[in-house]
Amino acid sequence: MIIYLEDLADHGLTVVDLEQSPERWEELRVRVLERALSGLRVASSAP
Repeated sequence: MIIYLEDLADHGLTVVDLEQSPERWEELRVRVLERALSGLRVASSAP
């Protein structure tokens, strides 16, 4: 399991902002997922 977090304050947002505007949540979710995946590398140590 990989848990990736970003602080909403870094995006100028609060939980209330996202509750009041679900479309902002979807936009943020997509951008955060893209950043998380762009920095992820899976390596195998199997021969």
